[in-house]
Amino acid sequence: MALRLLPLSHEYQMVALKERCEKVLISALKKTKLTDVKGPPQQRNRRDNTPEILLKCIKAADKGRSKAVLTYCLKMFANPGIPLKDLKSSLEISDNTKSKIFESRMDNAAHKLNRVANELDREKHEKEMLKKQLTDKYIAHNRTAFGAGLPGRVLDRSSAYAIPKTDPTQLQNKISHTSLKSRKQTQHIVNDINPQR
Repeated sequence: MALRLLPLSHEYQMVALKERCEKVLISALKKTKLTDVKGPPQQRNRRDNTPEILLKCIKAADKGRSKAVLTYCLKMFANPGIPLKDLKSSLEISDNTKSKIFESRMDNAAHKLNRVANELDREKHEKEMLKKQLTDKYIAHNRTAFGAGLPGRVLDRSSAYAIPKTDPTQLQNKISHTSLKSRKQTQHIVNDINPQR
């Protein structure tokens, strides 16, 4: 009833009736569920079909120049789950109202994207801070383990992640050279002791 009376109350300038119709329609919209609205309705004229209800309300609000109902409908149409197919093809809704609906949908999508971008930036910042803390702990550990300020040993963040590249052959030669040197030193000590006998 309110859907039919709203345009008439505007046409005949019946302010009290128009306000009453607006309250009834907004109350009905508030009770309308926005869940499970995707997909075509099983019955053409279902009363609980959210897109159908919204379309009827926005038509009445557009004809009756009701800002209150239009604003509430725009808020509901911002939900990406509500299809816009019937809205696009409707000739009873003005282009101005359609453009407002599309703008509200785009604003809602932009708001969600901004929120996701902010969350990603926060996670990236947290990751960088964690990386810095781990690097500082690694450097502090190395200074404690190997002695701070030893000549020839400089620790900084760039060297914290440096992995020494050693050829296995060079490593074997180094071990052999060290063993040979140890044997020579041992022999030298033995030679020094033997003449005393």
